[in-house]
Amino acid sequence: MTAPNVYDPGTQVRIIDTIVDGLGAPFDPDEVIYHYTDNQGNDTTEAYNDSDVVSRLNVGIYQLLINVPYTNDSVGEWTYDRVAKDGDGVELHTTDGRFVVKRLATLE
Repeated sequence: MTAPNVYDPGTQVRIIDTIVDGLGAPFDPDEVIYHYTDNQGNDTTEAYNDSDVVSRLNVGIYQLLINVPYTNDSVGEWTYDRVAKDGDGVELHTTDGRFVVKRLATLE
């Protein structure tokens, strides 16, 4: 398994991924939904066209911005997933990942 990216508290984490069709070509689904869970177990769901933290960068390329609070309470592992759906609500493509927020001595 690949080691997760590591960030400082107070960082804006950018999650960028590409949605592709069966032939590997980027495409725009009808719905793009991100879900992330912070180190405390708090769940957040954000959807494209319904959130200012999810944006379309290009055909099939979407970005989620997660603002990590500047506090050692945010230290630990965070997880996320993204689901793309067609007009009938059928899941076409999913992805998931994780990142770690490290402790800062300046916040002790």
